[in-house]
Amino acid sequence: MRLFYSILMLLWGCMSPSVLGAQSGCTDPQASNYNPNATVNDGSCVYPVTNYTLTLKTALSTTINETSGLVMANGVVWTHNDSGNPAQIFKIDTLSNAILQTVNIGGASNVDWEDITFDGTHFYVGDFGNNANGNRTDLKIYKFPLSAIPSGSVVTVPAGQVQVINFSYEDQINFTPTGSNNTSFDCESLVYHDGELHLFSKDWVNHTCSHYTLPTTPGSYQAQNQETFFANGLVTGADISGEGVIMLLGYQSTGGPLFFWLLFDYPGGAFFSGNKRRIELGSFFVWGQAEGICLRNNGYGYVSNERVSVLVPARLYSFQISQWLQNAPLPIELLDFRAVATDAGVELHWSTATEQHNAGFVVERSVDGLGFSEMGFVPGAPDSWVLRSYAFLDAEPGRHRYYRLRQRDLDGSETLSPVVAVPAPAERPCRVVPQPLPAGQPLVLDGLLEGQALVLSDALGRVVFSGSALEQELPALAPGLYGLRVTGGVGCVGKVLVR
Repeated sequence: MRLFYSILMLLWGCMSPSVLGAQSGCTDPQASNYNPNATVNDGSCVYPVTNYTLTLKTALSTTINETSGLVMANGVVWTHNDSGNPAQIFKIDTLSNAILQTVNIGGASNVDWEDITFDGTHFYVGDFGNNANGNRTDLKIYKFPLSAIPSGSVVTVPAGQVQVINFSYEDQINFTPTGSNNTSFDCESLVYHDGELHLFSKDWVNHTCSHYTLPTTPGSYQAQNQETFFANGLVTGADISGEGVIMLLGYQSTGGPLFFWLLFDYPGGAFFSGNKRRIELGSFFVWGQAEGICLRNNGYGYVSNERVSVLVPARLYSFQISQWLQNAPLPIELLDFRAVATDAGVELHWSTATEQHNAGFVVERSVDGLGFSEMGFVPGAPDSWVLRSYAFLDAEPGRHRYYRLRQRDLDGSETLSPVVAVPAPAERPCRVVPQPLPAGQPLVLDGLLEGQALVLSDALGRVVFSGSALEQELPALAPGLYGLRVTGGVGCVGKVLVR
């Protein structure tokens, strides 16, 4: 017992104050179970139902009607078609339906290409679609350098520049045909991160998603299953931002809504152990079979969908997610952003230290901090490395108390600033003339505006008048003390003494 006690005290003494003071819990203020005392995120955050509408950028060329993967490489978006199409990737214009370059991949074949990723120098194309019978034994990823792509509108990467990563799943031991769309070993999602390739499964049976890893060097491997979570749908695409935010795209197998999963604030490479926030995107029958997703920066990106019918052609959409992320940075260096209530209205002030490719700022406001509407646009500096200050006046704020900036790049991409709130102003006293008020004489208030309302109540709190503050025929008031309140715009409160 004495030895146990000594060991216990030794271990206790070795613990640092930071370890002893650590408290696990939900660290995201947007979660419904946010714990302000938590210092360690335990992945327990629960979020309210969140809906979002994608923004249409452009219809896509009919050449890429079966667009299945998207990637951003050196500031340009690339895509490819899926099964049965030529082994090609396409450089596309996000502002039109133009194909800027068609690239044939020498020595490769497109059995079922499902996603594409980029590590800064090399592309990786995943030929690992496996939904036909769930029993493919030729799963592979093609790897080739961006520098191997020649200039020209239609070009070919030489076969000697294309490497192959062959693989199987470590936990798939049965290769009996399962029939169409009836396997747990289908995959349509691939990202590069921290020196490894990360695959996210499309589980038709359990609607879970498993995270597998593979090396980036050519060879034959078993993909290692790192973790699994219940995706409540079929995951069809993935990407990761430079700040480590994982985005999964998917839809319900029954034709239900499309969705995003945002994965962030996770420990190491355990993507499913941090925050997992689901964003509902609307009906499959409206937005199509969306399978391609890529991020331009931490908060802005693109989604593509395959052609479903004449009514749902292949299209490219954009999205903005920074409003759901903690400390999501703007492409510019925003030093401060504040809102101040003045007699003239609400004054907004912000300043930047640097700006690159900045078209300007869309100013938005909100009553409740959730739904925002556009107020105006303030041009920015396309490129600046000096302190710049901006101002905007909301002359008629009404009930609007929340403001944000939608920073817009020259290429049309956008990122949201943090939201700032104007504190509710303290109620000012009403100026009553004369005071005391002779019985039977009309009540007069200075500075009233059209649309303001007046409420008069007696000493017992009973309302004796409620109507327009500019009403000309107020009731005759018997002697006594009355309370009054003016609402709408800048209101006021006060007392009226009637003698």
